[in-house]
Formats: sequence, structure tokens, C-alpha cells
Amino acid sequence: MKIVFVSGGEATGKSTVGKKIAEILGYKYLAKDVIKERMFDTEQVSTWNYGWYEKRANDEFFTKIKSNIDSKQRLVVESNFNKKDKIRLIETLKDANLEVTEVYCYTKGLTSFRRFVNRNESKLRHSGHHDRRWYGLVFVFSILTNLKIHNPRAPLRLSSNVFELDTTD
Repeated sequence: MKIVFVSGGEATGKSTVGKKIAEILGYKYLAKDVIKERMFDTEQVSTWNYGWYEKRANDEFFTKIKSNIDSKQRLVVESNFNKKDKIRLIETLKDANLEVTEVYCYTKGLTSFRRFVNRNESKLRHSGHHDRRWYGLVFVFSILTNLKIHNPRAPLRLSSNVFELDTTD
């Protein structure tokens, strides 16, 4: 079975790339933000309670990944994975016979930060994300990543099939 992970930092084009790959290959598309946005629309907890939504969305996301793998569904899985997610993915994938490919999206300079702000300010992003609270963090992540000091959204490298995609332009 084949699975494609689309990873990268905030506003690097992961959703656009992931949806296009899924469409071209005829794979199912699975994204944590889609789960979170559905929760924002249906739950009674304030969307400002980031931790509450993040934990539940992550749990459902990983359950869906596992369920789709168990049913031999070819998948494109998209998220801005962190180190804890990688550990959880390794555990989720360990007994599966999978051909894993990763497309890692990145941008140069402050492109992703500008996109992040513009997307939020233009109301193109679900309001439940409250992205303004993350502006400072995304700005710092952009600088640290570009200076190659620290990349909190580094490629997962779950296999040797990693393609790095510069989405700056």
C-alpha cells in the first residue's frame, strides 16, 4: 500500500499540494485542519481553547490514518507535523507494509509568514484557528528555519523517499 505525507511549516502550500497529489493519483486526502475545522463548527467549547481542539483533532487524525491503513486505502496525509507527531506516526506505521513518500513544502525568506498573515487577514482561513495569536511564533519559526538554526517543522524522513518542494513562487 502507498501513503504520501505532505509536511512543512505554516502557509507553505501543504494543503494545495496535498489536494493536487490526491487528485492526480486518485488517493484519499486526509488533513488535520479539516478535522479541526469541522470540530470548530460543531463543538460547544470555545475555539480559543487551542489545546482542547488540538488534542482531539490529533487523536481523530491518527485514528483515521490507522483505520485507512488497515483498510488498505491509499492516502495523502497532510499536516504541519512536529517531533511528537513523528513519534506517533512511527508507532502507527510500524507493522504496516507501506511504501512511504514525503513531500516536504518550504518557502524562502519570509514568504510563508507573509502568506500566513495574508490568509488570515483576508478571511480565507477558518476563523476558529485564531491565527493572529500565532503571528509571532510563525515569524520566529520562519527566521530560524531560513537561518538553518532550528526547524520545528523539519521533514519527517519516515523513508528515503523525501522530495523537498520550494513553494516560494
